[in-house]
Amino acid sequence: MQFTHKAAKIAALAKEIKKVHAMGRSIPVGTSSIEKSEYLADTLIVDIKDISVQNAKKDEEEAEIIFLKKQIRKGIRHFQKLIEGFENLENHIQEVILGIYGTPIIKGGHID
Repeated sequence: MQFTHKAAKIAALAKEIKKVHAMGRSIPVGTSSIEKSEYLADTLIVDIKDISVQNAKKDEEEAEIIFLKKQIRKGIRHFQKLIEGFENLENHIQEVILGIYGTPIIKGGHID
């Protein structure tokens, strides 16, 4: 079939989908974009209340969330390594101080 404009194509497609739906059958319809599937669903929802639109929109959102989680995990690992480095530096400084001054003696809450 050839259509002269988008509205005629959608109308013909919607008519066929409604006919199949009236027989109690489901019909999968593929579109070339999320926008087109949502447009078709909006056209059909008037007559078919139990329409189910499944597209990649949520997949894109989930992929973004997964990407952000990975970035956060990388940041946390980097932060943990920084803390570990500071702890190692603190231990080294304590060893240097003890090496220079010997074991400190604590009297009255002060190191002499």
